[in-house]
Amino acid sequence: MLKVSEGRRGAVRVAVGAVALAAFLALNTVGFYSFLTSRYPGANDYYARWRPVRAWLFEGRSPYADSMTRDTQLGMYGRLALPREDKGLFSYPFFSVIFFAPFALVPSYAWSSAAWLAVLLACLLALLPLSLAWAGWRPAPLLFALTALFGLAWYPAVRALFLGQFAAIEAVLIVGALLAVRARRDEWAGVLLALSLTKFQLVFLLIPGLMLWAPAHRRWKLIAWFGGAAAALVGGSLLLMPTWIGEWRAQLGTYVEQTFIGSPVAVITEWLLPGAGHWPEAVVSGGLMLYLLWEWWRARGDAGGAQWEWAASLTLVITNLVGLRVATSNYVVMTPALFWVFSRWGRRSTAWVALAQAALFIGLWALFLATVRGNQEQALMYPPLPILLFAGLLAVRPGSVNGHLHQHASAVWNG
Repeated sequence: MLKVSEGRRGAVRVAVGAVALAAFLALNTVGFYSFLTSRYPGANDYYARWRPVRAWLFEGRSPYADSMTRDTQLGMYGRLALPREDKGLFSYPFFSVIFFAPFALVPSYAWSSAAWLAVLLACLLALLPLSLAWAGWRPAPLLFALTALFGLAWYPAVRALFLGQFAAIEAVLIVGALLAVRARRDEWAGVLLALSLTKFQLVFLLIPGLMLWAPAHRRWKLIAWFGGAAAALVGGSLLLMPTWIGEWRAQLGTYVEQTFIGSPVAVITEWLLPGAGHWPEAVVSGGLMLYLLWEWWRARGDAGGAQWEWAASLTLVITNLVGLRVATSNYVVMTPALFWVFSRWGRRSTAWVALAQAALFIGLWALFLATVRGNQEQALMYPPLPILLFAGLLAVRPGSVNGHLHQHASAVWNG
């Protein structure tokens, strides 16, 4: 009887949660439509996926076709894109249609984008408790309120929402996978990691790191579920569109060529060594990735504790330092790493955390307002956050002097 009662309570909680989520999404969809999308069409990052997927569903056209890109540009701008404007390439692997197709069924872009923005807002909200759980951080009520406000209103989150960027969903997939790995729920972790391949440039270091770490702890199920889920995604999408891999690779070449602002490492090396070409960027990026490999090797004996958490958090940051195609909206993926740093410093001084949040919030928005040209973000926006977060992680690195201080503070904190 006890087991039945517990099962019923669990089912009730799930049902209540599902109803609450549906109500949240419905109300916010209506709100976004009424006050934003019906009046000011935007979210171009989303439009560049909605329009091609809708054309594939109802017209049988390839999302990667040049004619499709042309039609997307006409829908976005009313003309073809100018040289330094977003070209509206689909650019995602074809299995991403599992995320976009439900919204592409809606013929009205205003309603479809409103629903999409509601989902992104839900993801940004979910990212906060998930990142707190990843960091093992329980801030005091006032600091919790400030942290929640910061997490929703800081520059990367607002930009991701404004553009309709998939990065908000990607961030939830990544932190969910990391939490599942730590909890030894390898089935869930493998599936979430496979789904995160939708935005491959944000997991191209994390997934290899986890796959190298897993055998040391006989986490074969993690490898098997990730491999199986990834194979199912690729195989199923090949059945739907057999030519997509070749077309996608061709479009990625165009996508990279038309990247006007490089990685934060590229921005810095081009500023320090103008005219030196790509070699300085390649050397620095290669050095950072080799350093990351060493940190994963160092964490190989940790089954899921602080050293492993730190290596995974560092991976999220270095990914955004060296990626070929970086965007500040993608920086929401670093939220778990940022909270990990906040949690360690917060055990010594909650005031420091509040000041750090204020400095990041004001600093990033001030930098954007001081440098924006028209509606175009400038290269100066790219380096500050990942560099500061990289330095912050080094300051609390397990095994370092500061790391020992924070571990000691944690022991005192926990009694």
